[in-house]
Amino acid sequence: MLSEKGIRYICFNFGDANRCCVASGLSWSYRYGGVDYPETGGTAQVVSRLASGLVDSVTMTSPARGMFTQADLNAANEEAVTLVDAQIIVGHDEPTEDQWCFFCDSITNQTECELYGCFWYNELCHLIAPTCAELNNSIDCLSYGCYWYGVPSSCHDTDQPNLCYYIDAHGGPAGLTIVEVFEVIDAFLFSAAPAGYTFVPTIGEVFGVIDYFLGFNGDVATGCNYIT
Repeated sequence: MLSEKGIRYICFNFGDANRCCVASGLSWSYRYGGVDYPETGGTAQVVSRLASGLVDSVTMTSPARGMFTQADLNAANEEAVTLVDAQIIVGHDEPTEDQWCFFCDSITNQTECELYGCFWYNELCHLIAPTCAELNNSIDCLSYGCYWYGVPSSCHDTDQPNLCYYIDAHGGPAGLTIVEVFEVIDAFLFSAAPAGYTFVPTIGEVFGVIDYFLGFNGDVATGCNYIT
């Protein structure tokens, strides 16, 4: 019996250029007894060659997809694919039928998603890589080379000054207390970054932090982007 994983594997590897099962238009060769025999036809035929157990391998030539064995097909399906299974494909290889096609968004786990060259993010599989702004969690954001910051946190395509991470960690501009303000002032006085950070503030950045504390917009001075 064909599993959902098996159907995706068949569509992806033995479908047309659009990764759909088709009745014709494919080219391949099967190897038997050390000789390659070229053929043309449809997806069901390709699968039947492997399911028969009679051939060593099948090589897809148009579209060019590489070489496949019966073991490859069975492993992808998680059980043996039979000639009866190949016959079932005949009912799903035309646009006028319930045509089987490969779609990234039909995959529900990250490993299989990435195996097929799709993109896993926001707990779903996608055909197209995300923009940073589309990512809704820090793990995906950082894994795609983006930057996670802000209050509340969100994903960005450019980094922010290290001072802004300090402000984020203390609840953003509205969360700054007099203690944090003096910690920033001391970092300026002694040219030493606060513990766990790399910034040594300039005098302008110090006044930006003071502006936040007093309820004003300190974005220009700090280089942060809290108030728009």
